[in-house]
Amino acid sequence: MKKTLVALAAIASVSAFAQSSVTISGLADLGYGSQKTYGDNTSAVMQSLSKTSTFKFAGTEDLGGGLNANFQFEVQPSYIAGNGNTTTANMQGATLASYVNGAAVGGTAAQTAQSGLVGKGQSWLGLGSTAAGGIRLGTINTITLDAHANAAQALGTNVGSGYKEIVSEYTRYENSFQYTSPSFNGLTAVFQRGTGMDQVYGSTTTITLRRPEMNELGLKFDQGPVALRAASLKSKTSPNEATASANITTRVTTMSAKYDAGMVRLGAFSQNLSDDLATATKYKTSMYSVEVPMGNFTFTALTGVQKVTGQGAATSATLTTGDNKISTLQAKYDLSKRTYVYVMNVNRTMTANNWAKVVVNGAALTAAATDPTIKTTGLGIVHNF
Repeated sequence: MKKTLVALAAIASVSAFAQSSVTISGLADLGYGSQKTYGDNTSAVMQSLSKTSTFKFAGTEDLGGGLNANFQFEVQPSYIAGNGNTTTANMQGATLASYVNGAAVGGTAAQTAQSGLVGKGQSWLGLGSTAAGGIRLGTINTITLDAHANAAQALGTNVGSGYKEIVSEYTRYENSFQYTSPSFNGLTAVFQRGTGMDQVYGSTTTITLRRPEMNELGLKFDQGPVALRAASLKSKTSPNEATASANITTRVTTMSAKYDAGMVRLGAFSQNLSDDLATATKYKTSMYSVEVPMGNFTFTALTGVQKVTGQGAATSATLTTGDNKISTLQAKYDLSKRTYVYVMNVNRTMTANNWAKVVVNGAALTAAATDPTIKTTGLGIVHNF
């Protein structure tokens, strides 16, 4: 249940009916899990196995005439460690590089935290109109992300959803604006542009603040039991990058569908990614989910495969292509409207990987792992507030 703070009742000199409200809400997900990563076993208390832990401030003001002002500021706090917000940094078996908009960012985790995306969620300031739609400016989630969440259902972007593993990571963009049209019989159009940033700051500390440009056109359709999503995203790297990675255009096409038949909910997802590197990157993902509600229980199953035929560089001992696969089972039990417990089991086979960035038993790999699987079992609790 969200706690609502009424900040303004009315300002008579402006509008007798204008009202502003601010809400504080969030979600905490903590549990205990065990994971076998490329042969390396770990057990630990962890967070965000089932849902991403968040803390959010949001507000609206009715400006009259169907117009409103709105904002959101969201952070993704770590409950288990001093920094980071992944399942736990030491569980994934990968180096602790920081990534922004799908690209590695130079510098240490503490340095790159200045970029704002490390531990930060969707944040914006905007205006909305019932007749003309709405515009937001800030750090904004893409429809590409929404399409994945639509098909993954209760799994969202959690460990078992395939996100960032068989689904390419295009979560949100800094320095962006987004326009959302009014809904026409359930159909809504969305356009987003990330303006990018070409500058580099702090050369002595290797802090890199470049961002690629991005344009995305998305469509959403929600009518009765049917929810459809489609997105076409194009991203272009800065011309000031190193020659091999400058002015590289990446195109991502994503579609998803969900059908709620009451006793069962079905989801499907498709994504294609390619770029114009000398040795092109090519990913093709297909994913399916089934969800069955039974009283206080909800059972979710997901399976998917990503076919990787290019990795952006010549295939080598540490850079491989092939099929990445995932299968997930999750059961959750509602203790109340805001709290539930869950148990999950996730199996991933990562045949296509950049093995030079994978750390096993404290050492980076020099060739593909003998055991390319990641197996996770977790038990946890989620509380919404």
